[in-house]
Amino acid sequence: MRDLDFIKVVFGDLPPAVHGFTVCEDSDFYTVTLNSRLSHEMQVDAYWHEVSHILGGDFSRMQDVNRDLMDESDVNLLEKKRHK
Repeated sequence: MRDLDFIKVVFGDLPPAVHGFTVCEDSDFYTVTLNSRLSHEMQVDAYWHEVSHILGGDFSRMQDVNRDLMDESDVNLLEKKRHK
């Protein structure tokens, strides 16, 4: 397993439907925010889901998707495209 010291984890009081999200601080450092309202098991699942986006290169691909959707305001459409 790759060393994940380029990821900082914080907890936030997020809406129940949001398990977590990641912000790319620069090209090689990420902050993962996990929902503090979730059980430990759900937080672990959310963490690994976010890590899969990081290791899968989704943030570099997101720049391309964002350019394609600049005129779109539907966040759900963006999320669907990310998970294709």
